[in-house]
Amino acid sequence: MKNQHTPGPWQQSARQPYSVIGTCARDICMILDSGSDIQKANARLIAASPRMFDLIAKIAATGGCPEAQSIIDSLK
Repeated sequence: MKNQHTPGPWQQSARQPYSVIGTCARDICMILDSGSDIQKANARLIAASPRMFDLIAKIAATGGCPEAQSIIDSLK
C-alpha cells in the first residue's frame, strides 16, 4: 500500500512539546488544550505513527494477522 500521509520520520517538537513535526521541521499537528502530561503523551503517540504504520504494514504483508490487515484496510 502506498503511503498517503506525510512521510516520516515525525517527532515531538523539542521547543513545543504539544506539537509534532516532520522532516524539515514542517508541522504535522499541534495538540490543542496543551498543558498536561496527557497532551504530551498524545503528541508522542502521533509522532510514532509512521513507524507504527510501517510495522503494521509489514505484519499485514505476511498474512498471519487479520487485525493488522484490518488496520491497513481502514486507512485506504
